[in-house]
Amino acid sequence: MASRDVTDPGATLRKKLKPRTLARGPCCDVLEAEGPGIFRKTAKSLLKLDLVVGSSGAKRLPAAAALADLPDPCLPMIVTAPGERLGLFVLDGALVDGLIEQQLLGYVARAPRVERPVTRIDAELSRGFVAAILKSLTVELVEEPRARAVCGFATPVMETDRATLDLAMTAPAYDVLSLSLDLGPGQKQAEAQLWFPEDTDPDAETQADGPTGWQAQMRENVMAAPLCVEARLPSLPISIAEFAGLQIGSILPLPAEALREAELVDAVGNQVARGKLGQLNGNRAFRIGAILSDPTQTEAEVLPAPEPADLAEIDTGMVTGLDAGLELGIPAGAPLDMTPDLGPPEDLPEIAPSPMNAPLPMHDAPEDSSELPDFPAMAQADFPVSVE
Repeated sequence: MASRDVTDPGATLRKKLKPRTLARGPCCDVLEAEGPGIFRKTAKSLLKLDLVVGSSGAKRLPAAAALADLPDPCLPMIVTAPGERLGLFVLDGALVDGLIEQQLLGYVARAPRVERPVTRIDAELSRGFVAAILKSLTVELVEEPRARAVCGFATPVMETDRATLDLAMTAPAYDVLSLSLDLGPGQKQAEAQLWFPEDTDPDAETQADGPTGWQAQMRENVMAAPLCVEARLPSLPISIAEFAGLQIGSILPLPAEALREAELVDAVGNQVARGKLGQLNGNRAFRIGAILSDPTQTEAEVLPAPEPADLAEIDTGMVTGLDAGLELGIPAGAPLDMTPDLGPPEDLPEIAPSPMNAPLPMHDAPEDSSELPDFPAMAQADFPVSVE
């Protein structure tokens, strides 16, 4: 019978309770490579502070382990990003003192730090540096697919209560970048941490860098689908008799301003743009002059509505029957006959007949596209809309 080691009865239990090893987040390599440079450039450009990054490392930690690794004392600032994502920017006491001294004195003092708790004033004086670091991360890493989880963060808010942090940091794990900083250099040794919630869905579309994977392919296919638009001239009012007399070969004259009042409509008839009709390289062409932000919006809705007038100041010019009688000297109660006497019908002038079948003038109708106004020659890429 084989012997059994019972010298450590808790070994089996500890093995079962051993925390799982988290896979390294996709943004960790990017943070290690780009984080130190962003810190150096931001400190120099924003505060004229010479800063050297001694060491840096990024790893994925459970929320509880990351909270247990916070330096003491420190200034934790909760940062937010679209999608209700919460991260953390942590500055230790030496970094807070160095940022304040650089802003107030113009240099970082070598004197040892006086032990004191961080305050709201410390947070306000450090907020600009934190916001600038977050903005630089987004600007410089927005095109990097692996850095999706670190982009878009802003609005740092101080939170020093550990119990509140434990409740606020709800992500299962965080990608944490830790940096050792030399301020001055040689004046103060400091530490900073940046926490970003783990990116659990690598194919998810985010506001930082747009769709990836199958979503990018779908977007490309949708944007490449053909779309039919029509260029139309303004409506032309004609009489019923003229409409009834239309036949093959009839010509309707257009006013000269019609070419400058053309419109572009979509497949269901919604107006999407207004512009001019002309020609380009011998072909009819449409130049866009204005685009409607809402295709269902009418031109009347685009124009601002007039301010309502005060009803008390409006004189309608209307009089009542009683007022008219008093004005004309008619006794009260007498019937008012407001109908004018036009005389017998035979005294009225005759109305000249309408020339419904008269030939239409031809001076406004161009016979071909060569008579349309010319647009300046341009490359095809500069004029993507064509009308058949």
